[in-house]
Amino acid sequence: MTEPSDTDLVLSAVRLGWYLAEVRGRNRPNGPPGAGTQMPDHRDHALPLRIERGRAETRIEAQTVLAALANKLGVDSMGHRPVSSYGATVDNLARVIAQARAPKIVARLNIVIDALHRADSDLAAAQRALDSAQKAARVPVATQSESVAGASVPASGVDDADRRYSETKAAAVAATVKAVTDLQNAAQLQQTIASDQQTHANQTAAAQPPDPADAKAAALLAQLAAGEQASAHAAQVTVGTIQQAVGAVQVAATGPQDNAVEAALAAVNLAITQIGQEALAVWESLSDVLWKFDAHIQDELTAKSDTQACGYQLGRGLAESYWALNPDEAGATSSSWKFLLGTSRCEELTRLTGRLSAYMGSYTPAAVVGSLEAWHEVAADNDWRADGEVASTFLSVQCRRWYELIILCQEPTTLIQPYQLIRNFRALWRTVRVFWPQLAFAVVGIGALIALIVLLSSGNNNAFEKTLSAALATAGVSVAGVTGKLKNSAQAWLTRLRQDAYTELIAIAITSVPPPPKGKEKAVAQAIGRRQLTPATPN
Repeated sequence: MTEPSDTDLVLSAVRLGWYLAEVRGRNRPNGPPGAGTQMPDHRDHALPLRIERGRAETRIEAQTVLAALANKLGVDSMGHRPVSSYGATVDNLARVIAQARAPKIVARLNIVIDALHRADSDLAAAQRALDSAQKAARVPVATQSESVAGASVPASGVDDADRRYSETKAAAVAATVKAVTDLQNAAQLQQTIASDQQTHANQTAAAQPPDPADAKAAALLAQLAAGEQASAHAAQVTVGTIQQAVGAVQVAATGPQDNAVEAALAAVNLAITQIGQEALAVWESLSDVLWKFDAHIQDELTAKSDTQACGYQLGRGLAESYWALNPDEAGATSSSWKFLLGTSRCEELTRLTGRLSAYMGSYTPAAVVGSLEAWHEVAADNDWRADGEVASTFLSVQCRRWYELIILCQEPTTLIQPYQLIRNFRALWRTVRVFWPQLAFAVVGIGALIALIVLLSSGNNNAFEKTLSAALATAGVSVAGVTGKLKNSAQAWLTRLRQDAYTELIAIAITSVPPPPKGKEKAVAQAIGRRQLTPATPN
């Protein structure tokens, strides 16, 4: 089949939708982590593969791709001023959120929490050992001799326990002192970020476009300025909460009162909570810009090309099944399983895939829709996705395969295991059962063709042969024509048989779902069999 002339633009639109969903997912609070593998080290600036890049690097990469694709398709700018670029605004606000969330600061706070927990646990264990030794030392000797042999504790045991307790307390104090140092360094770093952020926010607020006709660009710049101010405020709040945590940890390290470590832990956890709450305010600005960006893209692409608009929606819809998902969401909200992979969305994604089948490989649309049908089954079954984290991991793999097949144009038959067609005879038998009438007619036709050729090519010129030849000639049908017609019909049915068998094998091969619950082992194959698309078959 000839490739459409606008294939590059349509697939770019699919990528644009995909990356908008990914940018939103990577920046939203508690968003999914995405697939990735950590490098063992970064010595000598070792070069990572794409899957080995850190979360910050992949987030920046997604934002860069989003801006480039929007510019390529002519949907990035609302006006002639640079500030009216949606891609640049999204990138700036994403940077603001990253600073407001202070991921390095939060990581340090979590390290402090671990250190305090260990110190508290070690100190409690040492205190229990000391109490036990002191209690045993106070037991009368006669009572000790009547007890189990070897149960008595010499006076030196109390000294040993007291010494271990003192050593443990000293180690706990050292750990908390180090935690104070780490927190003070974190506060200084965040103070620098807050100062820089405030300066940048003031500059952004002062750069209002003077042209009132450029109202949309002015509103976008005002939104960016508001985000910058919120980030600067968040940075200041972070400094204050960290300083409070420093005081609490100092008390834990030097103060004699009870529950000092618990108070320090509470202060550090409060700092993390407040940082998250402040970052949430900045996220509101970015999510609003992304919502407007999406509406702008859909309007512009629909005016330019229906196929590009469909491509954008398909890419965004498939990617959102993972990037917009909150695996723990129970209700039918916009981030729940039952919405993102519900009946309405899956039917629309199926229609979009069918409309764009000319831009994909012959087996890709049906296989994608089959795997989508399987995930619709998973989303509807609470037991199947009982472990939300495991299910979302499988969904991440599934999204990656959709991307490879649709956007990277990977040949789906390469995913079938060697000799799978031979091993999976049940799929072939199911296909035979579906098409048995057509196959029967094809066999009868081939048999009739062979008989006709033998009859007409024999050397006996009897009356029946002459009559048959005359009738065929009168009808304008030649032996070659009959032969060709029957041959083409048989080949068409055999092609359809092969296509249907391959489609099921491919759909099963590309489908990545969690292991089904007991009693639903055949649910994946049954769901794939309910798909609404099949490969185009030549006549």
